[in-house]
Formats: sequence, C-alpha cells, structure tokens
Amino acid sequence: MRYQSASTKIADPFRAGAELGEKLAALHPDVVLVFCTVHYLDAIGDLAAGLQDVLGEDVVLCGGTGDGIYETGGVASHGVSALAINSEGESRWKAVLVRGVQADSAQAAEQATRQVRAALDAPITMAFALADGLKADGARMVEGLRRAMSAPWFGGLAADDRQFARSMVFVGTEAAEDALMVLAATGRVPFRINAASGWKPVGDVGRVTRTEGPVVHEIDGRPAETFLREQTGKTMGGMELAVLPLAEYTGDDGQFVLRSCSHFEPSGSVTLFGRVNEGSQVRVCHAALEEILGGVDTALADVRDDGFEPAAAVIISCAGRKWLLAESGQEEVDRTIAELGPLPLVGIPSYGEISPFRSKGGAYSSAMFHNVTFVICVLGR
Repeated sequence: MRYQSASTKIADPFRAGAELGEKLAALHPDVVLVFCTVHYLDAIGDLAAGLQDVLGEDVVLCGGTGDGIYETGGVASHGVSALAINSEGESRWKAVLVRGVQADSAQAAEQATRQVRAALDAPITMAFALADGLKADGARMVEGLRRAMSAPWFGGLAADDRQFARSMVFVGTEAAEDALMVLAATGRVPFRINAASGWKPVGDVGRVTRTEGPVVHEIDGRPAETFLREQTGKTMGGMELAVLPLAEYTGDDGQFVLRSCSHFEPSGSVTLFGRVNEGSQVRVCHAALEEILGGVDTALADVRDDGFEPAAAVIISCAGRKWLLAESGQEEVDRTIAELGPLPLVGIPSYGEISPFRSKGGAYSSAMFHNVTFVICVLGR
C-alpha cells in the first residue's frame, strides 16, 4: 500500500482538481479521498472533473465539504485536500452515493452499504461514510450502517464553515445535498481506527425521561435546561452551547458518547447535535483546552501495537473543537504528526463524528455517533 496527500488553494474548481491530480499522478492511485471547503460547493462536479482529467475516470473518487480542511502541510479555511491510495493489488475499493438521508438516514445508510457490498462482491474489510451534515441524523445513520456491515468503519457529517446552511458529499462527478456516500474496501488494508475527546463527565447522573429526536425535553422528569443549569451553575445565556457536551452512557462499562447542545427552547427543552435515547443516563462534561487536546494523544496511544507501521492518516474532528482551539485545529494536526511522523494526512472539521473505540487488545466496539470528538483512521503499509 502506498499513499500520498496533497492540497491546493486555487479558487477555480476545475484548475484546483487538475493541480491536485498532477501532484498525485505519479502514485497511480486506485482511490482518492477528497475534502473541500464550501467555496467549491456549487462546482464540486468541476473539481472532480479536474481530477479525472489528469488521473482518469477509473479512479474511485469521493469526499465532501468540511468546516475547513486538514492536510500534512497544515489547516486551511479555503482549499482542497486529497489522499491518494495505491493498493498495489492488495485491495479493491468502491464508493456509492445514496440520496434521501433527511427522510430516513438509517434506510439510506443501509441501502448505501448493501450497494457497495454488492459491487465489491466480497467481505468488506473497512469503510468510510460521510453524509450531508445539515440533513442527516447521525445516530440513525449509524444504526443503518450497523445493520448492513460488521467490519470496522468511521466517518462523519459534512460541514459548511459554521454557516449551518448547506453541505455536500460526492462520488465521481456526482455531488449532492441530502445524501450519504460510503467508501469501502475489500482485501488487505492495514488500519487502526480510534476516537477520544478529552472531556470528563462531572456532577450528578441524570436520566433522560422525555425526548423526541435530537430534542431532550426532560431529564429526571424536569426541563432539560434545569438539569444543565444546576450542573453547570450557568444560565442559558452564559452557556457556550456548541461546546457544552452531555455524556450519554452506552452500557455498563462506563463507556460514553458525547452530545453537544445546539440551542435551548423557551419551554426548557434542549436541542442537541444528535439524538439520545429515552431512559439513558447522562452527565454534563468539562475539559480544559489541554485536556481536549489530550484526546488526540489518547486516540493515538496504542496505534503502533503488534508492530503496525503508520503510513497515512484521515482525521475527522469536530468543528466545535476547532472553534475552541486558538489555531483552528492546527494543534491536533501537529500532535498527530509528532506521534506518527510527517506522513500523508487529510481530514476535516465536521458536524458530527462516527467511530468505534479500539481497545488496547485491538478489539473494536460498535461504531457510534459522537460530538466534540477526535476520530482518526491510521492506514499502514
């Protein structure tokens, strides 16, 4: 397996794609994963066409928009980054795009996974999924993917520079809102996937007693806002909503996923960036900036076990983390490179992250939908 990343800030979409293609052509890639900022939103097809003009139409090409982009050379608020993979005959790749995630995210995800599995006609080794972050229900999307695929996978929700207006995913030159893309591989793909946040649950445990989708109406039989106010000591106006996460416990092992707050309703309900289950236990979380960055270290702590040799990386990190950090996520890229070396790297700040947790023994939990979390997939030789 060989990898190469590249980026460009050329404003013209076709020329940007062509420049990336020229930078990646010597690798003769089988697949190229592409992330772009929303400045290319209305011409992603042209961006993809520019890449295909240089690399050919047989290359598997897919990706989506982010709240900025990451690449080995740094972070940017305008531009395109791409990771090219040459499998050297060890694996095969396929990407599919399915529309209609707003109507039923679970069904769209299950449909996409079944399509990509049928196209590969072999067991899936690993996969990546990205959906419109303004239309998809991340938690329901995970449910659908879980039903159709048992292999480890990761991904997230596409973003749009904090405008909360439009985001997009694409496969080949077909780009769409209200859609989901799944990229899957079969064969030998060395990888490690993990997630961590650095946030620590504090205060009392509450039980979600009434919820509707992403809206939590009541915790412990009282308005959800009352629980948050009592646990934080802050009024609604004093809370930093997007970076005020709730830990939702997923089982008896103390494992939890994070849900950050979107906005408060006059009724005292709280809308989250993702649904929680009625009856689940929750706690308010807190973290200093250094602890948040420590999530990167935690996610990478055991990546070299069993002699695994890192060769490339894909980061999906919450846009809320970027908004908190002084250097807009550069700190997370720097920590990753310090641990893994200056390898090919791409990624985006997202509106929701998807990943399993990886144990020290190498076992993976089921994939889960996260907020304010750092997710990384490290690819090997």
